[in-house]
Amino acid sequence: MPANRPLTQRLRDWFVYRRALANLCNVDDRLLADLGMERASLRARLKDSFDR
Repeated sequence: MPANRPLTQRLRDWFVYRRALANLCNVDDRLLADLGMERASLRARLKDSFDR
């Protein structure tokens, strides 16, 4: 995450990221398979979007 963003924005982004990870845990593996995605790749995409 870039350090030039205000602390409040960085905290908000962190909470959004954690909520997204929690929601990802609730997604059924069969749904992910139907979408052609893997849980690890989605987790990596979330982390990449958070680090920007």
